[in-house]
Amino acid sequence: MFVASDTDEFNLGIKVDEAFPAINATYNTAIGSDLEQFSVSKGTVFVVSSSLVRCPLCMKQMAQFDDNLAAFK
Repeated sequence: MFVASDTDEFNLGIKVDEAFPAINATYNTAIGSDLEQFSVSKGTVFVVSSSLVRCPLCMKQMAQFDDNLAAFK
């Protein structure tokens, strides 16, 4: 269902072109806190899902993303 404006207290997260807050993530055993290190000249695609281990729909979406990874590159 689509609505004209966000009227509830649920926060969907950052908006398009909004700066992503600092994070602490481990990648190839290195701890990073700045997404710029993963950026390329065309920009950055950053996908986060906290439900991949228990949500069949989320698993399917990630598999579809993986199937289309070449298009993102």
